[in-house]
Amino acid sequence: MRNIILLAAAAVFLAGIFPSCSGETGTAGTSDLYLLEELETARLVENADKRLERLEIFTANNSAHPYRLLAYEDILETMAVDKGDVEGALAYFDGLIKKEEDPAIRGKLLFAKFEFFREADSLRSVALAKEVLESGEKDFRLLMYMAYYLMGVEGQEEIVDAIFVRLIEVSEDEHRKNHARTIYAEFLEADGCEEKAAEVLELASSYTFANAPIGRRLWEEDRREEALERYIFLAAGAPGYRKYIKLDSLYSVVYPSSNDLESKIGVLRIVYGPQIPDREFVDIRGMRHSISGYRGSKVVITAFSPT
Repeated sequence: MRNIILLAAAAVFLAGIFPSCSGETGTAGTSDLYLLEELETARLVENADKRLERLEIFTANNSAHPYRLLAYEDILETMAVDKGDVEGALAYFDGLIKKEEDPAIRGKLLFAKFEFFREADSLRSVALAKEVLESGEKDFRLLMYMAYYLMGVEGQEEIVDAIFVRLIEVSEDEHRKNHARTIYAEFLEADGCEEKAAEVLELASSYTFANAPIGRRLWEEDRREEALERYIFLAAGAPGYRKYIKLDSLYSVVYPSSNDLESKIGVLRIVYGPQIPDREFVDIRGMRHSISGYRGSKVVITAFSPT
């Protein structure tokens, strides 16, 4: 249970919608799809020097577009891996980070650097995480990414704890704050701090995914009716969990003569279900939208990562 909760809850933020970084586009009248094709063409150039040249042309022509980040990442990999100039690549990236004014893009650049270190030199990735904390960076995804990956590194419990504390402090959005609390509680429980984990989870109880570990704890304590209330709340907000936690079977064990589980889930889903947090995003044609602009309408949103 613990692993699936961690992975499923983390996926909500690790996936993301890439174009939400900015509402600006590159060349006027140029669609995002065309820019992706242009970027892909540059990426596929076999010669490293020529590939660098093409990628730098792309970033120069689209310096205000969020897709510039993808080109920056390719430049880092080309310089560090294909050309073997690791320090030069990192110096290039440091220059980008210093001049980047968009906090979201800067956060993604820092994470790209962190990820490079994570694969090449884990000690430098930890040092960078400490540096990011000391600098006062507040980008939610950057901090969450670092915490998520460092959770699996032995001996780094202190820095992971500090990152989660910062995440909760800087999150003005209650949905994100409770997401961070849920993952933090999973980390605390795995680290043997069960009492503190329970306190953190209780603060996040209005968050759908927090009710999975809360329900599990209550069931283990033989507080089965309370556990089922949590599991029903979970199934209303995340239907896939109903089958995974065997909610129907658990409900029939506690209430063998009842057949009202479906209606209880329906009421929570339709009447009391939380609203999707408001977000701005850019569609494939470069048009800007906000979720709040569609309140009251039936909407299907298809999101993808252009990586």
